[in-house]
Amino acid sequence: MKKRWVSLLLALIISVAAMPAFSVFAGSELYYRLDQTYENLETTDDFNVGKEELGVSYLSENSKIKVVGSDFSLLGTRSLAINECDMRWDALSLIDEKMYVGLTVRADAEFNNDLNVSFTTLQPSANKTKYAHVNAFCISKNNEKILLKDCNNNTVAELDQDIRYGIYCEFSRKSDLYNIYVNDVLAAENCSSGVKVYSAEDIQVNVKSLEAANKSYVIIDNVCVFAKGKNMQKYSEQNTGEAPEIIQTQIKENKNIRVFINTTEIAMANAPVSKKNTVYTDIEQLARCLGLTLTEDKAKKIFVLANENVTAEAVIGSKVLRINGKEYTILNAPEKINGVIMVPLNFLSEVLNAKVWWDSAANTVVISLGEAKKDGLLKIIGGKLYMNAEPYYEISFNKADLFNKVLTGNLQSAENELKQLNELGVKSIRVFTFSDELLNLIYDENQQDKYFKAMDEFFDLCDKYEIKVVACLGLAEDYLLKKDLVSTEEYVLSTETKLDLIVDSQSESRKNLYSYLEKFITRYKDRKSVLMWEIASEMDINPDYSLTQLAEFYADCADIIREFDKVHLITSGDSIFKSEQGEEALTLLNKTLDVISVHAYGHCDLPKYVLQAQKLGKVLFNGATSSASLAEGQDFYNDTKVHLNFITESGVQISYWWDFDFSDEEMIKLVSGANKTLKDKYCVNSAEEENTTDAWENPSFQVVDSSLITDGMEFAVMASFRSKFIRFCILSGVIAAASLVCVFLLTREKLKRKRTEDFV
Repeated sequence: MKKRWVSLLLALIISVAAMPAFSVFAGSELYYRLDQTYENLETTDDFNVGKEELGVSYLSENSKIKVVGSDFSLLGTRSLAINECDMRWDALSLIDEKMYVGLTVRADAEFNNDLNVSFTTLQPSANKTKYAHVNAFCISKNNEKILLKDCNNNTVAELDQDIRYGIYCEFSRKSDLYNIYVNDVLAAENCSSGVKVYSAEDIQVNVKSLEAANKSYVIIDNVCVFAKGKNMQKYSEQNTGEAPEIIQTQIKENKNIRVFINTTEIAMANAPVSKKNTVYTDIEQLARCLGLTLTEDKAKKIFVLANENVTAEAVIGSKVLRINGKEYTILNAPEKINGVIMVPLNFLSEVLNAKVWWDSAANTVVISLGEAKKDGLLKIIGGKLYMNAEPYYEISFNKADLFNKVLTGNLQSAENELKQLNELGVKSIRVFTFSDELLNLIYDENQQDKYFKAMDEFFDLCDKYEIKVVACLGLAEDYLLKKDLVSTEEYVLSTETKLDLIVDSQSESRKNLYSYLEKFITRYKDRKSVLMWEIASEMDINPDYSLTQLAEFYADCADIIREFDKVHLITSGDSIFKSEQGEEALTLLNKTLDVISVHAYGHCDLPKYVLQAQKLGKVLFNGATSSASLAEGQDFYNDTKVHLNFITESGVQISYWWDFDFSDEEMIKLVSGANKTLKDKYCVNSAEEENTTDAWENPSFQVVDSSLITDGMEFAVMASFRSKFIRFCILSGVIAAASLVCVFLLTREKLKRKRTEDFV
């Protein structure tokens, strides 16, 4: 026990002793892209520590690294002893006016080779992103001396053996000069890196094999890349942040049949009735909501519906229907139920020139009028996706690179793929509408011209082959970030990052987003090939911002899109959440969005997400999916089949497989088969035979003005109140009458007894 306390005390002393490292920043807010320590690792006796333990992006196979304890540690209780390695941390993307790269190191007497620290930086480019390699510093041994050198092999300092040194380099943005600090003391000023530094995209630590294999090593700790200033943002680890209290919606069981006219739910004064394989609805309430007049001759059992376009006369109990003076026979006769005129769905299809859909499983009737029967717009009706008056179900493919093919001149290849998709019966795909080929899109008019010319051609092809697209707009990609013009027609990212784009509505990057959305949405919102707008791809799994901040970003993007396009649905493009986030995250992020997005790879619990979406009154969309097996082979295709069956059983209406390979015939066969199974299982109209419209030559003719449809709630509430009041009055009358009878009987009995007593 004593040894344990002694070890802890020693670790505390070492930690305190290490505190002066980087103390030049004491009191400053530091923005770390990497701050790698090893306190959570167990010590090892051999040089066999792997990539998983180290948290690196890359580790060479010949690396020899072990974890050493407090007797050797530099900053705490654990450090790395390296005999040989090439290890790298990628995707750091640090951009600021001052950037720092460094580590803490100690070399022993056996050290006899070079330790190099380097990174890559952005370089100006008119088109694709370009990078340059920057050597920061090197530690080497020469004639028993351990030397610290700059990138040009100039000696900066002589280091003592077995002494801990905190070494870091200070780079100034847009400059090729940098400073080297050793234990916070300036050791070298204005070293030349050979290239101008604009960012720190990654960092690499390289140690070549030491001569005394497995005996000699160099110890390192605290590998870091950081800046100070405005960009400081604590990693959120996907916490929801200071979110307001969220009340989860409870699914209410609705036993009554719901009725929708286009997308408007009608509050029925009298509940619809299902009988004779059809649904009977209260025609008085429907007439009221549609602006039709209803007159009734009770003696003759005749009722008439009329407006400026139609006069429909019917007799209760008769299948003969007279519309604008001509007689037609419908499948079922109108009836009077509980004193209310109720008409079957076939009556509505004929009189209103409507298409009716009776989803008996969901207890929902959808009556579609005019253009709603064929406008090609995806809509949410009764918690389901509808298009052209039918529920929309599809398992299709992602084709993320399709636009990029058009942009880069592979127009014929893109057309061949769309043609094949059309022949397979595919109706929609998911596509990325941004490209790394045009990163200066916001600033370069030539790039804008090229972009929109290619986008026009892309949508033309989609229109030609009747394929709709979920357009992933990539509203958190680099093309929207603020750029600096550093030479003629050459740009580089400025100091604003994706974090600024997402959390700061006043940033230049966010203003770029607004400008792009206005141009893009206004240009393509009327294209028949647009299925849905998607804000970005998998932003919910990035830890650099809280989900609360992300929800605000989504809301802002959705508001801007709706400013220019009020008809197309909007989704996020999110992946699945960690299990501990659950409904709270789903509620928070999708409050302002129409469709909930998940990317369900492997064995995601889709039914759970379906249920959560229903609680929010929204629809679930599976934007990217595949089986757990990634490599082709017997297991891959078997797992694919199992996963596709899982999707069809879950009832998710739209799923896109990642991704479409026109040469993989087996994959195409499986997805196409699952697509057919999905539609056969769920796209079932129980009112199929009732969709007759013999009275109208033009199937799109609007008998009533769809814009004047009302939900009838006010009358339904009044009718309900009146009905309840009448029932109350009747009940009260019955109770009062019963009470009077009881009083009368009791009084009579009392009088009878009194007369008997008087007689006696």
